[in-house]
Amino acid sequence: MKKIILLLCLLTSATAFAKFSGKGTGDKASPYQVTTAAQLDELRNCLKNNTYVKLMNDIDLTDYIAKVYPNGGWEPINCTDFDFWSDDQTYWYEVYFDGNNKTISGLSINRREVETSTGFFGVFIGEMKNLTVECNIFVDTKGSISTVGIGALCGYNMAGSFYNCEVGGKVTSDSPQIGGLCGINDDGTFELCKLKANSIVDGGFMYYVGGLCGLSYGGTFKKCYNYGTVDGGDEVVGGIVGRGSFNAENCHSLGTVRANMGIVGGIAGAFYSGVIKNCSSSGTISTKYKVAGGIVGSSYKWLGGGYSDDSYADDGGGTIINCSSNATVSAFSKVGGILGESHDPSFTIDGCYFQGIVKMKDLDGYDEMELEDIDMEAFGGIAGTMYGTISNCLTDQSVSPYRPVSGRSKVGGIVGCLRGKLVNSYANGNVTGDKYVGGLCGYVEGDKDHRASIQSSCNYNMLLEVNTKDGEIGRIAGHVGSYCDIPSISAAKSNRSDIYYPVKRMGVRLTSITENQQNGRNVARSLESERFFYESMGWDFGRYWWLSSNHGDVPSRFLVPYPLLYCCAGGSVTTGFHLRTENAVINKSTGGRVKMVMNHDASVNEVLGVQFDLVLPKGVAIKKKTNGQFDIQKMGVLAKHEVSCMKQADGSYRFMVFSLDMSRFDYEADYLMSIALDVADDVKCDYYDIIVKNVIYSWLHGDDATEVTSFTDHDTYNLLEITNGKLGDVNGDGTVTIADAMAIVDHVLGAPVPVFNEGNADVNGDGSIDITDVMTVVQWIVDGNKTYNLPQNSMEEMTVSREEGCYLLQLGNMTDYTALQMNVKLPEGCKLQGVELSDARSNGHQVVKHQLDDGSWNIVVWGVDGNELRNTSTDLLRLQTTGHGAGDVVVSDIILTNHGHENISIQAAAGGATGITEVEAGEPDGAIYDLNGVRVEHPTKGVYVRNGKKFVVK
Repeated sequence: MKKIILLLCLLTSATAFAKFSGKGTGDKASPYQVTTAAQLDELRNCLKNNTYVKLMNDIDLTDYIAKVYPNGGWEPINCTDFDFWSDDQTYWYEVYFDGNNKTISGLSINRREVETSTGFFGVFIGEMKNLTVECNIFVDTKGSISTVGIGALCGYNMAGSFYNCEVGGKVTSDSPQIGGLCGINDDGTFELCKLKANSIVDGGFMYYVGGLCGLSYGGTFKKCYNYGTVDGGDEVVGGIVGRGSFNAENCHSLGTVRANMGIVGGIAGAFYSGVIKNCSSSGTISTKYKVAGGIVGSSYKWLGGGYSDDSYADDGGGTIINCSSNATVSAFSKVGGILGESHDPSFTIDGCYFQGIVKMKDLDGYDEMELEDIDMEAFGGIAGTMYGTISNCLTDQSVSPYRPVSGRSKVGGIVGCLRGKLVNSYANGNVTGDKYVGGLCGYVEGDKDHRASIQSSCNYNMLLEVNTKDGEIGRIAGHVGSYCDIPSISAAKSNRSDIYYPVKRMGVRLTSITENQQNGRNVARSLESERFFYESMGWDFGRYWWLSSNHGDVPSRFLVPYPLLYCCAGGSVTTGFHLRTENAVINKSTGGRVKMVMNHDASVNEVLGVQFDLVLPKGVAIKKKTNGQFDIQKMGVLAKHEVSCMKQADGSYRFMVFSLDMSRFDYEADYLMSIALDVADDVKCDYYDIIVKNVIYSWLHGDDATEVTSFTDHDTYNLLEITNGKLGDVNGDGTVTIADAMAIVDHVLGAPVPVFNEGNADVNGDGSIDITDVMTVVQWIVDGNKTYNLPQNSMEEMTVSREEGCYLLQLGNMTDYTALQMNVKLPEGCKLQGVELSDARSNGHQVVKHQLDDGSWNIVVWGVDGNELRNTSTDLLRLQTTGHGAGDVVVSDIILTNHGHENISIQAAAGGATGITEVEAGEPDGAIYDLNGVRVEHPTKGVYVRNGKKFVVK
């Protein structure tokens, strides 16, 4: 809104200018020096263009107001007679009021049926600084919506600035816009301003109530605080601003913020556009109805049953960045530790932290009629309902005292109901509800225009619990609906969900729950030891997160609390070296390998050696070579080092890595070593801890190699998944086919894979899944190592036709496929010289063949980029042959796969759909072919084909 008209600045007063009784002329070089209550009151008659005022001592207005304004209290001073509802005015004065760090106390206003901006100033233009006001203001408008702003310092601020101003006492009104300092802020600035402790802003049952400002059209708030209680409002209540579009930085609300039946937020009740940065809240934030957020209640223009038609409200696109809360946030629905609700796809929450309580409002005292129209849903550690993007956010409700995220329906550690995107975020704590309970999201569903997605996020919930018999629950999401882009269970190591802690339904632990087709499990047992884990997910520690166990003098942007995982504006901390294993997935029957890795900090180059103990699950041991030595492979990091290992009495393995010539670690490679593991037959397929403990480093303290010290690292915990099944069978259907090979291709490329068994995918057991495993599975397929007997599940057709010196294989596919495999049996007497893949059908594919012991050929068509075979009428394969055999070409065991990595098989039999068909569709009736598809003009004795059917010439 811009009601300010620059032309007004040129207007002169139509009223007489009175002489000030005190010192000063009111100019910048000689400000009015106010020393008494009477001189303060005189200002209203002494204003002129660019009036300068300086308060010389504390002033108590109690007796003066009782004598001069006994009926209604202080009469507001106005810098203009500007009417909010029109552009008519006769004067316009800018006032520069220097409070000189003094206090005006006893400011009392008690008025009824008021329809003008009310406060110390009614309408203020200019600058106010270094002032404290103690007040008791009560304005009863009798429900008049024409009243424009109630605040202690001013009712309506027209682009003015306030610096280092404080308000104490009580401001009460049923005005549509009420604030502790200012009712309406029109593009003004507030810096180092606060509502003092034990102060109250009571908005009764009206619209916009804020600790500093009720309504803000633009403007900026910097380093402002609310220590009081902001109460009331049937619409919107905020600790700093009730409603508006503005920028806020380093603002904090530490008091109580509550709404009667409306929207409530720690910093803003409703926030449409702008940036809220480095702000925090604590205390209690609650509403008796719905929508509550630790920082912002609502981010869109939803007011009293419909979208606002307020032309002054911006269209959205707000951002909450680097904000935190440890408040208790409650409402009946749409409750979030940072944001209650957003229906704006462009709204973003970035780098925020929550360590409070999110819960549903207590139902006591409400009857069924009051609650029947409320959907009690959407409770999240960061957001209740989110259509925009949440990134780099953390929730931690696991610290004492017990601080859960709980609600009735759609309850999530990060988001209750996700309609947008969740990226690089982490949930730690307890999540409970009656329906749709998830470690990250309670309910996930997009639409055709805005897909919902979860990327590179993980949870470490101490407890997930659903309180009803049939309530959906998941480690990532309680429910995943349509239009969602969520990676599959093992698509990437970066997406992990924890499986250590209990998942319960009605108090009973669940032994098997859905992963919601989210992948993996979380390894972050110790936050301070897991910086490398989050960096591998793409977390920006330079901008946001600071890991440290030191709770001393930390330059954290949070006012409260001080968690292990700090979030800050910049910088990083090196807490030493971090030695760990990687997550490992091994096959029970064949074993596998686990890798040791250290952090990638440049200081690793100072390491000379390391000693540590490796604790493996019971029944898992380090594999030995034929010479009796442990199977441990050194990587490039330890090119100049030796590795010794010995099993200890407690079952752990003690490692020593050393260099006799004091060589440093060469950290150009990724890993220290790769360790082969064996699994006993009685070990169950499950998830187990690998623990690295008792870690001691020998490292250079400075550049002098003779100055060697030791540094002791903390324990780290990672996951070992033990699986069973056939190696290469990554989709778990009991077969190894081209579908499995292409699933590994997509996994390596980082594409989503619906079902992926990592243990079976690591076919060479080297601890990693890569192109080597792809090639191994492809080789197994062409070598004929098959145990499948798949039924026909498609009406697709493969046909064979004959040309001189070759057979042509045509796939008449109705849908798209990425790869295929088949077995081809040539007629006796024919020899296969080569196989050519049609350029018109190939899309980066290649063909591989291998002759089996029975003389048939296995042929595989696949591509490392996972593209689809082009769907044209051109022949797919050309089989170049020599010799003239008699009989059918038999194509069997045809298996195709698609991007869903399904096994699609089609019937194959000589003379049938994949047997011999006529060479030319336009041949007249009676054209005859031999069984090799060659046209015969004068058939002799034998078997021939006419019109697609066999017949015998005797």
